[in-house]
Amino acid sequence: MRFLLVLLLALGMSTLFAQEGSIQESAIIDSEYLNESREYWVHLPRSYYQDTYSRKSYPVIFLLDGDAQFLPFVGVMNSMSSGANGNFRVPEVIVIGIPNTDRFRDFTHSEGNVDELGEEFRTSGGGRNFLNFIEHELIPVVEKSYRTISHRTLVGHSLGGLLATTSLFESPTLFDAYMIIDPSLWWEDGAILDAIANEWEYTRNSDLAIYIATPEYTGTNSQITSTAMLSEALQSKRGNNLRIDLQRIPSVTHGSIPLLAFYRGLSFIYGDFQIDFSALLERGPEYVTEHYQGLSQKLGTTYLPPENLLEAIGRNTAGLPLDLRGISTRFFEYAVKLYPASARAHANLADSHVGSGNIEAGISSYRTALELDPQNAEIRERLDLAVNSTEN
Repeated sequence: MRFLLVLLLALGMSTLFAQEGSIQESAIIDSEYLNESREYWVHLPRSYYQDTYSRKSYPVIFLLDGDAQFLPFVGVMNSMSSGANGNFRVPEVIVIGIPNTDRFRDFTHSEGNVDELGEEFRTSGGGRNFLNFIEHELIPVVEKSYRTISHRTLVGHSLGGLLATTSLFESPTLFDAYMIIDPSLWWEDGAILDAIANEWEYTRNSDLAIYIATPEYTGTNSQITSTAMLSEALQSKRGNNLRIDLQRIPSVTHGSIPLLAFYRGLSFIYGDFQIDFSALLERGPEYVTEHYQGLSQKLGTTYLPPENLLEAIGRNTAGLPLDLRGISTRFFEYAVKLYPASARAHANLADSHVGSGNIEAGISSYRTALELDPQNAEIRERLDLAVNSTEN
């Protein structure tokens, strides 16, 4: 019976939420550090501009190699966070994609040997300027322009992974999480590995999550050795709030690893936001509260259960057998508690009261909803119907 109820709830949520598309914007910064104009791309969750639910703020992910990785990353992130097919596995996130002008210059922190590496590395060595651009120009503009919370992630693949490792070494408090994907740690004969092993200090008071991924290379591939050394060096410095995961992903190459690494890295960094429906049916809002409190503690910043998630739970549990109907109203009450300024939350609670025969409580909630949204004709109509039902 419990399995059937969980299945019904999961199916109900999958029909309630359609696949959400992405909103993309672009802007340009005239960078003093780079001495050039740099474009950046912005993905905003579809909920960002919606007035259906209470407005909220979002964590931010900064994605290197934006021209190659932006669309794949946004697709994976949307699938995991938008509620499509009942998926609330990670929170909705603002993604900042940084397309390249000269990645060999921007992702390397020293000059490379052109004779050994090739002509494309003639401009190498500008990594510190690029990190200054991110820290002092891009991040302030993004946080001023959009509703953000204090949780930032940097994602880099290959040379971008080298730059992410350099950022971790030079500015360990700038980001709260790193996704370092098959990084080019061979640069300068592995100097960044020696620096982390011998000089890096763990100075953070908040949580830091580091996800490292490489293909499951065979033999004595240097990537296996170098990423293992990176993980071991970080592990030796770890504190109670430092989380590290090193994964070898099978059946991928250096070029194809990002897609799977995005999924696994997001899962590691954010933990599993997905609700356990069995626990939800047994414990109600108390379970959801504890679940999100645990996630917030792990991530070092407060995450509330999304209003649309609570609405979905309330609506779908309302269709279950009568002995469980009370849980629906409890979740709508919980939504009102967390989002007291939401007319929709109060209207949902009113619908639940009226549906269970508590007309007076429903009228009271409809009136509160209407005070919050006086122009809402639908809520006014539902209030009038409820009032008329008491007079007939």
